Amino acid sequence: YLFFVDYGLDNRTPRGYVFDMERLRLVDGPFTVAHGVGSSSSRNGVPTRFSNRPGSKATSLGLYVAQETYTFHGRAGGRPYTSVGLRLDGESVGFNDAARRRRLVSHGAPYVTSRDAGRSEGCPAIEPHRARRLLPLLANGGVVFLFSPLDTRWLRQDPWINARG
Repeated sequence: YLFFVDYGLDNRTPRGYVFDMERLRLVDGPFTVAHGVGSSSSRNGVPTRFSNRPGSKATSLGLYVAQETYTFHGRAGGRPYTSVGLRLDGESVGFNDAARRRRLVSHGAPYVTSRDAGRSEGCPAIEPHRARRLLPLLANGGVVFLFSPLDTRWLRQDPWINARG
Protein backbone atom coordinates (compact mmCIF):
# COMPACT_ATOMS: atom_id res chain seq x y z
CA TYR A 1 0.00 0.00 0.00
CA LEU A 2 1.03 3.60 -0.65
CA PHE A 3 -0.17 6.61 1.36
CA PHE A 4 0.47 9.78 -0.68
CA VAL A 5 -0.06 13.37 0.53
CA ASP A 6 0.20 16.50 -1.63
CA TYR A 7 1.27 19.28 0.72
CA GLY A 8 1.07 21.78 -2.12
CA LEU A 9 -2.57 22.15 -1.06
CA ASP A 10 -4.02 23.84 2.04
CA ASN A 11 -5.32 21.74 4.91
CA ARG A 12 -8.99 22.31 4.06
CA THR A 13 -8.46 20.71 0.65
CA PRO A 14 -8.50 16.90 0.58
CA ARG A 15 -4.91 15.94 -0.27
CA GLY A 16 -4.35 12.38 0.95
CA TYR A 17 -4.75 9.10 -0.92
CA VAL A 18 -4.16 5.44 -0.14
CA PHE A 19 -3.47 3.10 -3.06
CA ASP A 20 -3.38 -0.69 -3.26
CA MET A 21 -0.22 -1.15 -5.34
CA GLU A 22 -0.83 -4.86 -6.04
CA ARG A 23 -4.26 -4.28 -7.54
CA LEU A 24 -3.35 -0.81 -8.87
CA ARG A 25 -6.45 0.77 -7.38
CA LEU A 26 -7.44 3.64 -5.14
CA VAL A 27 -8.44 2.45 -1.67
CA ASP A 28 -9.46 5.86 -0.30
CA GLY A 29 -9.10 9.50 -1.19
CA PRO A 30 -8.90 12.28 -1.49
CA PHE A 31 -9.21 13.01 2.23
CA THR A 32 -7.87 15.70 4.56
CA VAL A 33 -4.45 15.30 6.19
CA ALA A 34 -2.87 17.56 8.81
CA HIS A 35 0.53 19.22 8.44
CA GLY A 36 2.83 20.46 11.18
CA VAL A 37 2.16 23.74 12.97
CA GLY A 38 5.77 24.65 12.14
CA SER A 39 5.08 24.33 8.41
CA SER A 40 2.66 27.26 8.00
CA SER A 41 2.01 30.53 9.76
CA SER A 42 -1.78 30.31 9.51
CA ARG A 43 -4.16 27.58 10.62
CA ASN A 44 -5.58 26.87 7.18
CA GLY A 45 -2.65 27.84 5.01
CA VAL A 46 -0.57 25.91 2.53
CA PRO A 47 2.54 24.52 4.24
CA THR A 48 5.70 26.19 2.96
CA ARG A 49 8.31 25.30 5.61
CA PHE A 50 9.48 21.71 6.01
CA SER A 51 12.08 20.43 8.44
CA ASN A 52 13.85 17.32 9.67
CA ARG A 53 14.98 19.14 12.84
CA PRO A 54 13.73 17.92 16.24
CA GLY A 55 11.56 20.56 17.91
CA SER A 56 10.56 22.24 14.64
CA LYS A 57 6.97 20.88 14.74
CA ALA A 58 7.18 20.94 10.94
CA THR A 59 6.26 18.30 8.42
CA SER A 60 9.18 16.37 6.89
CA LEU A 61 8.89 15.57 3.19
CA GLY A 62 9.98 12.41 1.39
CA LEU A 63 9.69 8.66 1.45
CA TYR A 64 8.88 6.68 4.60
CA VAL A 65 8.54 2.96 5.20
CA ALA A 66 5.61 2.19 7.48
CA GLN A 67 6.40 0.08 10.54
CA GLU A 68 4.18 -1.23 13.31
CA THR A 69 0.84 0.12 14.56
CA TYR A 70 0.36 0.93 18.24
CA THR A 71 -2.03 2.74 20.56
CA PHE A 72 -1.39 6.47 20.08
CA HIS A 73 -2.13 8.90 22.94
CA GLY A 74 -2.44 12.59 22.14
CA ARG A 75 -3.98 15.85 23.29
CA ALA A 76 -6.22 18.17 21.31
CA GLY A 77 -7.69 21.34 22.78
CA GLY A 78 -6.31 20.34 26.18
CA ARG A 79 -8.19 17.04 26.12
CA PRO A 80 -6.55 13.62 25.89
CA TYR A 81 -7.51 11.19 23.13
CA THR A 82 -6.49 7.74 21.95
CA SER A 83 -6.19 6.48 18.38
CA VAL A 84 -4.26 4.04 16.25
CA GLY A 85 -0.73 5.18 15.41
CA LEU A 86 1.66 4.03 12.68
CA ARG A 87 5.41 4.37 13.23
CA LEU A 88 7.38 5.68 10.25
CA ASP A 89 11.01 5.28 9.25
CA GLY A 90 12.22 8.18 7.08
CA GLU A 91 14.23 7.07 4.05
CA SER A 92 14.97 10.51 2.54
CA VAL A 93 18.38 11.24 4.08
CA GLY A 94 18.59 14.81 5.36
CA PHE A 95 14.87 15.41 4.84
CA ASN A 96 13.01 12.92 7.05
CA ASP A 97 15.54 10.47 8.47
CA ALA A 98 15.04 11.93 11.99
CA ALA A 99 11.40 10.76 11.99
CA ARG A 100 11.86 8.14 14.72
CA ARG A 101 13.82 10.55 16.92
CA ARG A 102 11.16 13.22 16.34
CA ARG A 103 8.39 10.68 17.03
CA LEU A 104 6.71 11.49 13.72
CA VAL A 105 3.95 8.99 13.08
CA SER A 106 0.70 8.84 11.19
CA HIS A 107 -2.29 8.71 13.53
CA GLY A 108 -5.95 9.53 13.88
CA ALA A 109 -6.77 12.89 15.48
CA PRO A 110 -10.07 14.52 16.48
CA TYR A 111 -8.92 17.85 15.03
CA VAL A 112 -8.93 16.32 11.53
CA THR A 113 -12.38 16.38 9.92
CA SER A 114 -13.63 16.02 6.37
CA ARG A 115 -13.57 19.84 6.06
CA ASP A 116 -10.46 20.90 7.99
CA ALA A 117 -7.32 19.01 8.91
CA GLY A 118 -6.05 21.33 11.62
CA ARG A 119 -2.32 21.21 12.38
CA SER A 120 -0.23 18.57 14.13
CA GLU A 121 3.27 18.62 15.59
CA GLY A 122 4.60 17.42 12.21
CA CYS A 123 2.62 14.20 11.81
CA PRO A 124 0.42 13.36 8.81
CA ALA A 125 -2.66 12.96 11.02
CA ILE A 126 -5.98 11.84 9.54
CA GLU A 127 -9.57 11.40 10.69
CA PRO A 128 -9.85 8.76 13.47
CA HIS A 129 -12.21 6.47 11.54
CA ARG A 130 -9.85 6.50 8.53
CA ALA A 131 -6.86 5.80 10.77
CA ARG A 132 -8.55 2.69 12.18
CA ARG A 133 -9.26 1.40 8.67
CA LEU A 134 -6.22 2.53 6.66
CA LEU A 135 -3.17 2.54 8.93
CA PRO A 136 -3.22 -1.24 9.59
CA LEU A 137 -3.14 -1.77 5.79
CA LEU A 138 0.09 0.22 5.59
CA ALA A 139 1.76 -1.38 8.63
CA ASN A 140 4.94 -3.43 8.32
CA GLY A 141 6.20 -2.40 4.92
CA GLY A 142 3.76 0.00 3.29
CA VAL A 143 5.09 3.24 1.83
CA VAL A 144 4.22 6.80 2.83
CA PHE A 145 5.23 9.62 0.50
CA LEU A 146 4.83 13.22 1.66
CA PHE A 147 5.18 15.55 -1.34
CA SER A 148 5.26 19.30 -1.90
CA PRO A 149 5.96 21.17 -5.13
CA LEU A 150 6.82 24.22 -3.00
CA ASP A 151 10.14 23.03 -1.52
CA THR A 152 12.61 23.40 -4.38
CA ARG A 153 15.62 22.22 -2.34
CA TRP A 154 13.83 18.97 -1.52
CA LEU A 155 12.72 18.57 -5.14
CA ARG A 156 16.34 18.96 -6.32
CA GLN A 157 18.06 16.86 -3.64
CA ASP A 158 15.80 14.06 -2.40
CA PRO A 159 17.20 10.82 -3.84
CA TRP A 160 13.72 9.28 -4.16
CA ILE A 161 12.50 12.15 -6.35
CA ASN A 162 15.60 12.07 -8.51
CA ALA A 163 16.16 8.29 -8.74
CA ARG A 164 16.73 7.01 -12.22
CA GLY A 165 15.63 3.46 -12.92
